[in-house]
Parts: sequence; structure tokens; C-alpha cells
Amino acid sequence: MIAFMGQFESGPEKIPSKESVMEVLKVLANGRELMILREINDRSELQLLEVEASGGEMDETIHFEYRKKAKYPNGSPINPIIHIEIYENDVCSNGYNVAEFDPNTGEWHMIE
Repeated sequence: MIAFMGQFESGPEKIPSKESVMEVLKVLANGRELMILREINDRSELQLLEVEASGGEMDETIHFEYRKKAKYPNGSPINPIIHIEIYENDVCSNGYNVAEFDPNTGEWHMIE
């Protein structure tokens, strides 16, 4: 597990800032150029950030998605996460969560 201590917005619990999310995305992109596809904010926090990077293969694209903290319909909490999807020839070949933010410590933890 790799921990990233990033900037976070103030409040009752730590919330990752856009800068913190982008810092983790740059590491995950492994030097590839990132292009922001969509960003949704409210007055106090980043809600959603979708970023794309060209993959190592000619027809491969990597899609990253940051999602803010939420709750399942049954009330179980979900911490902020970064999800990755790998597309080959415009078809999703794989998708999984790669990092989770701990609102108690303000650190990102890589999911292996």
C-alpha cells in the first residue's frame, strides 16, 4: 500500500482537493499526458472528475474517474475513490478501483 498525503479542503472531515486528486492521477498515469474530460463541483467540494490518458499501446486509452464520498442505498458509506477503466479500440477491457481517500487521515491509499 502506498499512501499519499495531499492537500484537502477544511471542514468537519477531510475532503480531497482537486490538486490532491490530480497529484494521485499523475502518479497513476505514469508520465502520460492527462486531459480533463469532465469536472463537477459544488460550492464546497469536487464531486466528480473524469480524466483520460493515452495508454502504452497504440489503440489503448485509460479513463480515470474520481468520485466523492457517498452512501449506498442501504446507508453504508463509500469513501472518495479513483476508478480506472482501460479501453482498447474504444471497448472497455477492464475496470477497477485504484485509490481510496481516508477522510480521517487525509491520505490517499493505493488499492492493489
